[in-house]
Amino acid sequence: MTRSLQAKIFLAAVGLFSGLWGISWCLPQQSRVLRVLPSTADSPEFRKKLLNSWKEMHSRLGADIILNPEVYSHGFKNSIVIEPGWSTPPPALLNSARSFHLRSAYEDEANIVRGVATLKPHRLQFNPRVYWYGNSYIFLLAGWIGASSLISPVTLVPGLGYYLENIDKMAAIFLSGRLLSAAIFWACALLLAFIGKRHFNERAGLIAAGLFLVSPALVIQSHYMKPHLLGAMFILISFSLCADMLKTGNTRKGILAGGVIGLAAAAAIHLSLGVLIVAIAFALRLLEKNEIAAEIKWVVCSALSFFAAFFIVNSYYVTEFTTTMNAMSAVSTFLHLNPLKILTFIFLCIPLALTIPIAAAYAYGLLARGNRNSVVGRFAVISVSVFLLTSIVYSTVDKFDSIRYFGGSLIGFLLAGAAIASGRKEVKALAVVAFVYGLAATSVMNYNFYLDATGRSTRDFAGQWIEKEIPAGSELLLLQLPQPSNSPYFQWNRYRLRFVEPNAIKTLAKTGPLPEYVILTHVGGDHSPIFKPLENRYKRIKQFDSFSLGWIRFPIGQLLANPRVDIFQRSQPLDKTAAASRMTQGIAESL
Repeated sequence: MTRSLQAKIFLAAVGLFSGLWGISWCLPQQSRVLRVLPSTADSPEFRKKLLNSWKEMHSRLGADIILNPEVYSHGFKNSIVIEPGWSTPPPALLNSARSFHLRSAYEDEANIVRGVATLKPHRLQFNPRVYWYGNSYIFLLAGWIGASSLISPVTLVPGLGYYLENIDKMAAIFLSGRLLSAAIFWACALLLAFIGKRHFNERAGLIAAGLFLVSPALVIQSHYMKPHLLGAMFILISFSLCADMLKTGNTRKGILAGGVIGLAAAAAIHLSLGVLIVAIAFALRLLEKNEIAAEIKWVVCSALSFFAAFFIVNSYYVTEFTTTMNAMSAVSTFLHLNPLKILTFIFLCIPLALTIPIAAAYAYGLLARGNRNSVVGRFAVISVSVFLLTSIVYSTVDKFDSIRYFGGSLIGFLLAGAAIASGRKEVKALAVVAFVYGLAATSVMNYNFYLDATGRSTRDFAGQWIEKEIPAGSELLLLQLPQPSNSPYFQWNRYRLRFVEPNAIKTLAKTGPLPEYVILTHVGGDHSPIFKPLENRYKRIKQFDSFSLGWIRFPIGQLLANPRVDIFQRSQPLDKTAAASRMTQGIAESL
């Protein structure tokens, strides 16, 4: 067995480990529902009530529900209080109850599955009404889930009623979609190995694939449904096509590259920035003093190829032009130009996303003199550098997984692989250290995903502790209505629940009255700054933290899985007699 074959087998094993371990995290389960709702609510009548409330909501908010501002509200104004003792969830908790039946802990997955269900080819309805994401991904996902239904427990039935009665079938759909993400992740690694060998050498391709397979923020994209990695894969393919054109002069490759970038844009609209690949190739060919008329001809054809691919796949941009333009106007409000984003992305996001050692290898590939000595190397260096500048328009640049917006991410791994493969022994040794550290960080991350299942997550343990240690009838403050991602799993009807918008915390601190306990589940970021106006009035009595290994830990709230849960108690707690009295009163009112 050759060393090359040994390396390929080893990387295949690493890829399977990275892409699959923990992939079934926080899926819908009946046991999860029973952790938060009383057994009396587990009835066909209640599930019908959930279905009717869902239909009413969609009827009220319209077909483009995802663009309605109400969807992004907290579901209440400033604050809301729900008394304990009920047997059927009150109206304010119906959406939460339905989410525990049907949603995973990753909020976008339900929207994407709904987008797939919205497609009606027999009616020529091809608008998934997601808008952030397009049909390059949605069509692929629909075909994948449809094929899965032929060989797996995935069952496809119109409407939500069936899935409210059979929660495991909804979980199977989510898992099928995540397996597609894992397949895209593996395809990216294979392409890195193939393209690296094609344009540099075999060792460069294998090193690029290896570093990619253990970069945590790239691995995490195999664990949920999102189109960004598919778009980055298309951009990598377009880069390879343009590199072929620069080496051979075959402008047909440049024209084809435009169509491939159109597919990237049709997966996620911000990846239309991939046209920069063709623009850079065009500029480099002009510098070689090729005939201007011939260059303009192929680049115009490439642009036409881009638009053809984009509008054929996302045909609703034409057939529903006004609706789509209004939607894109709403989507654009999430973009804010700020030059400081570039520095934040380079010096904060990339080290967080890749780990510092792999980020160092990434930077070495970008700066290495050897990569600038070949036409493909120069093309790659310019492409990655220009793509780094596009971070000025990203919606977020300071989070662990913000790197998913970086369309040129895979090209950077090629540069790292090429520079390391041709580097000195010391460079190769540092690359081994980077790989080992990345593998350790990925293992820590995937272990947290593995832990994030009903019965063993921080949300479960926090919920069990709350029920054991906090008297029934006590008042608990939470920042959001419960969802599978953002709240410990405890019986909601056991406590007086107060939900307060983050912006209303300061007012609560001034006016009171203050609840006995505060529960902070750090999802989407560290919520400690939100709690700051109240921190002098409370003491932390319990913390359930994500798994970490020495100095390998991820930013609070950004890992998604197995989040930190902090429980605070007011400095002068309510006595147990008062709590019991409140519980009795709540039961009486519910009757």
